[in-house]
Amino acid sequence: MATNTSIYAWALLTNHIHLNPLRAKLVKSLTQLDRYRWSGHGVFVGKIKNEWQDPDYALRWFGQKQGEAKKAYRSYVKKGLAEVARRVGVSTTAVSKITKRASQ
Repeated sequence: MATNTSIYAWALLTNHIHLNPLRAKLVKSLTQLDRYRWSGHGVFVGKIKNEWQDPDYALRWFGQKQGEAKKAYRSYVKKGLAEVARRVGVSTTAVSKITKRASQ
């Protein structure tokens, strides 16, 4: 059985990995990340389908119902954008614009 510590560690790792394309500036926004085929993020939010990838297990950490879980996961990833911005030198204003566009 998973502990709170292991759940937290898994969530941090997932966020870190899924935000790598933003860190590397391969995509410019969360909306672009949603459709970036070389990251599992798009599968988690339901914008991409990979036969070999099943996000259901991981999404259960974010909620019992699929829609609720996807929304919670996306919210969690948005919070990680501030850390990405800090590390690559993007202004807080730019991050706000990115997350605002992503919410539309």
